[in-house]
Amino acid sequence: MPAVVSFAIVYFCVLGMRLSLNSTTVGRPRSVWEMAEPALQETTGFFADAFRGDLGHISRGITRRVWVPVTELLADTFVKSVSLLAVSVTPATAFGVAAGGLGVWSP
Repeated sequence: MPAVVSFAIVYFCVLGMRLSLNSTTVGRPRSVWEMAEPALQETTGFFADAFRGDLGHISRGITRRVWVPVTELLADTFVKSVSLLAVSVTPATAFGVAAGGLGVWSP
C-alpha cells in the first residue's frame, strides 16, 4: 500500500508540474488527458532511476551553479542534521534528568 501511495504522490506532482504555466510543454495549454500518459512515463522513469540509486542532480550554489548528485546532497544534509540533533538532545536530556531528580526529592 505505501508503494501505491508513493507512486500516486509522484504521479500527481509530475502531472501538476506538466499542467503548470511554467511547464516544459511548449505551445498551447494542454488538457489533463493529453498530459496523463507523458506524466505516467516520467513517473515510471523516476522510480526506475530511484531503484538504481540515481535520484538525479541538483544545482548547488547561487553565484556559481554546480550540479551535484542528490545523493551527495542528502548525505551532507544528513550529517548536519545528526549534529544538530545531538546538540539539541544533550541539553534537553540534562534538563530532563535534573528536573526529574528535583521532582523525586520534592514533597
